[in-house]
Amino acid sequence: MVFRLTPELLQKGLTALGVAAGHLRNIDEETRRGIAKLAVQAAMSGDANRYLKERLRWIDERENEPEPAPPPRNVRATARAVPVEAEFVEDGERPRPRRRS
Repeated sequence: MVFRLTPELLQKGLTALGVAAGHLRNIDEETRRGIAKLAVQAAMSGDANRYLKERLRWIDERENEPEPAPPPRNVRATARAVPVEAEFVEDGERPRPRRRS
């Protein structure tokens, strides 16, 4: 099969590169660092294809995990109210003796 580079094919390729560059420009700095880190880790692994396939497989498995079951809706919580007595005392004042009820 012979590959012929036509002006139309070249124009489509350059247009696609321009669109990709526009999308890359909108990516924030933290995401760019993450992509660079992924590329470096893939290169350092010795087999970038295997490394990237493992990471993509992990992403697919994570996305396809079933959602956790929602918590039950009919939950009754009870609490006993404990009376608390508080008294404001100025500096230098002695607290009043408390009465037992």
